[in-house]
Order: sequence, then structure tokens, then C-alpha cells
Amino acid sequence: MSGIELGVTCTLASGTCQPGDVVSKTVMLNRGTESVLLSLFAEDVQGTLNVKLYTLTETDQEVEVIAFPELTAPTVDLLLRRAAAVMQRVRIEVTCSGAGPSTFDIRAKGLTSGELSATIRGADDWNVQNTTVTSTPSLLIGADLTDRNGLMIRNANFTGTEILRLAESLTKLQSGVYASILPGESIQPDLRAGNVVYAESSGGTIRVEIVEIT
Repeated sequence: MSGIELGVTCTLASGTCQPGDVVSKTVMLNRGTESVLLSLFAEDVQGTLNVKLYTLTETDQEVEVIAFPELTAPTVDLLLRRAAAVMQRVRIEVTCSGAGPSTFDIRAKGLTSGELSATIRGADDWNVQNTTVTSTPSLLIGADLTDRNGLMIRNANFTGTEILRLAESLTKLQSGVYASILPGESIQPDLRAGNVVYAESSGGTIRVEIVEIT
């Protein structure tokens, strides 16, 4: 890739890294690009995955401008999104550690400085997921969308009686401190970046719908 182009989404880095690997790539910004919108998708995380973006000044000094929350689980088809104003050169750094490999895909889109604040505040995309939850407590959302404007989690077990239980930690879920979602009902929590959601069913398997507006 020759550089990050204005208004064009491109793959900045992708692949599978092993524990101890550090993937680093430096690129230039093409004419008209003054800021960068970065999206991260982690398909498989068996250890920990850290992604940071640095801008390189004209004197080759690095300044960190974007740091995603440390991932210890897949993003469950959710894109983490961050935007920042940068210099002419940027460097993406992916660090893998822990017990196993991680597979990731990082995309970049060039913006003008005027688009930066609008992108952070505005809703320009949405994501729908269908998954299942059993009576075994598990991670439902491993990493939420950074610039999300809306979230809905629905108990889509319309013909059953099982209750969907949600909590912000595995400890609370297992100790009985949770939010109860009846069949057909939904919850719309306003979560900041970095929050996770654990879930379990009160009985059999539940179909769960997740909608995120970004």
C-alpha cells in the first residue's frame, strides 16, 4: 500500500501473530489526508492483543495518538473504531502476548480535520449479530464499539420461558447480581469503550440479537 488515501478504506495490517510477536508498519498520508479513522477486527484472540497507532514527527519522534483497549477475546464481529489527527507519517504497532496466537485485521480511512469530530459524534454504520447463550456463563461482548451511538441486546427466545441474564463481570453473574431480560424483551445499556458483557440463560439455549449503531 502506497499510503492512506482521503475517503478510502484500506487494510493497514492483517494476519496472525504468535505470543511475543510485534507487528509494525509505517505508512505515509496521501495528499489531502489530515486525520485517520482506524478500525480493528479481531477474529480469534487466544492470548492478548494490543494495537496502537503512533504519529511520527519530522524529527522522527513518535507520539501515541490511538490505543485500543487490550483484547483478551474476539471482538465478536464488532469493530472498535478510533480517529485522531496525525502528522505526515504514522506507524501501526500490534503486540501479541499470552497463551496463544491472535488473528486480526486493521483498516484505515483518511479524513480531513473537519471530518474528524463529525465522525466521532455521528452514526455512519451499524452492526447486527445473532448468537446463542446457554446456562453456562460466557462472554457475550468482548469489546464494545468505541464511537457507538446505540446498543440493543434482545432475548430473542420468543416462544420459550428462559430468562437472559446480563452482568458486567463473570463474578457478578455467577453470584446472582445481574440484569434479567425476559423473552422478547431487550435492554439498551449506554456503555463506554472497554466495557464487556457476560451472559447466561436461566435454563435452555437462548437466541440473542445484538444491534450496535456507530
